[in-house]
Amino acid sequence: MTHYAKPVSDLLTLNEFAIDDWLDYPAMGINENHREALLAMACDETLLNADNPHYWAPRHAIRALTSMADHQIATTLLDLIILRCDDSDFPDYLIPALVQMMPLAWKPLISRLESPDTDWPGRDRLTTVLTQLTRSQPDYRHQVIQIICRQLDDHQNDYRMYNGCLILSLIDLEAKEAIESIRAAFARDAVDYLCAGDLEDVEVALGLRDERATPPRDHMGKAFPFLVELREAMKDLSDDEKLEALGRMISGAKGESSEEPSEQDDDWMETSMPTVKAVKVGRNDPCPCGSGKKHKKCCLN
Repeated sequence: MTHYAKPVSDLLTLNEFAIDDWLDYPAMGINENHREALLAMACDETLLNADNPHYWAPRHAIRALTSMADHQIATTLLDLIILRCDDSDFPDYLIPALVQMMPLAWKPLISRLESPDTDWPGRDRLTTVLTQLTRSQPDYRHQVIQIICRQLDDHQNDYRMYNGCLILSLIDLEAKEAIESIRAAFARDAVDYLCAGDLEDVEVALGLRDERATPPRDHMGKAFPFLVELREAMKDLSDDEKLEALGRMISGAKGESSEEPSEQDDDWMETSMPTVKAVKVGRNDPCPCGSGKKHKKCCLN
């Protein structure tokens, strides 16, 4: 870990804070003279480790940088959200900071979004920044919808899961005007139904039809048939009993064989098993297991 001098080192003593909380960092003596140290802290791999006791310091550094944003800060944080796109909650703290840096961060964000060097999980995070931007600055809505549609129309980057995420963003934006791009993506079979369902589901969500013309489909059950049996078997269990049962299943599966999977097994898994994007759950969000606890106090650990 880099050595940090005061007052930046004081951020190492700060604890957890909610995504919507913004502390008064200037009152701590932090100003433009500390921007390089703050950038170093925001990108500090040691501090970004979830096991580090100063885990929250990079998030505070990002918030402190927001008020002194310039091109270097904006581009550094954009590259950071792409690099750390798979982290459980770190991007969630970057997104509102980048939204506040608009329009300064607009051009470099679009450049990275449309770059062939940015993989789809990184582009998904950048799209989330744009979607969040429209909530605080509605004037951007039309431009954002156009940009998302360009991504959806890009046949050379047809990742089914990414296209499904783009359609979810368009639903969030209530973008009825994007329906032709959406229909074209479904027509070329370039959308993962696990994201927002099939075309009828999307049209219902956008208010373009009142109800489905065909019976609802269990897309999750179709992709993972064992989940249908699992749901049925566990439907009468309490939340604690479900967690205990899942724990026993995982332990049992691990103990079934002592043999390491072969390369042939790995190849089969990569080509035959469907890919499911992890649900974005922040540390302070309710745990998706339904326990009622915060995610960090439950299944995250």
